[in-house]
Amino acid sequence: MKKTRESEIKRFEEIFEGKYEKIEDKCYLVNGSFEKFKQINTERLLVFLPYCLKPIDCEHRLKYSCNPSCDRCVMGSIVRFLKARNIEPNFIIYDDKDVPKGIKNHIKKFGKIDGGVCILCPEAAIENRRFIFEYDVPVLMFFIDDFEECDFKKATLGKFWGKTSFDFGLFKRIFKILEGDEN
Repeated sequence: MKKTRESEIKRFEEIFEGKYEKIEDKCYLVNGSFEKFKQINTERLLVFLPYCLKPIDCEHRLKYSCNPSCDRCVMGSIVRFLKARNIEPNFIIYDDKDVPKGIKNHIKKFGKIDGGVCILCPEAAIENRRFIFEYDVPVLMFFIDDFEECDFKKATLGKFWGKTSFDFGLFKRIFKILEGDEN
């Protein structure tokens, strides 16, 4: 059966039933309320960004970095936006290694995790739910726009050679609300 946007969202909602709040169409909060999430110091957020947002020919595609000044993709905009808020993003290439490594490094730096922000597909949220449930902190999830085109198995190995897109406007709007700017 070919996955569709609707079937993947439905699967996500079934697995996370009773543990999420739908903020907007492509944005969910797991393990908490949006009001509580707004109280988190954003500088202490654990943020994960997927490599599939980078262009296929980007020299940083399979690196744990981004040149935020190149303006070739939305990733640079996201990184600039986060760094302006003193938030250091974690880049995900190999899902099963990078998520625990990012968590470990964050705990080493801050002593604990207050909350998380992830840009991902529903399948990645489902596959990484053990971390989401284990740490029991609020996680704001933004779904990439065209995740139904992504081959998740290849993506977790760093072998997905498609490019996905993302609603950066939604990301900025939600962050501004978190920062107290309701406009």
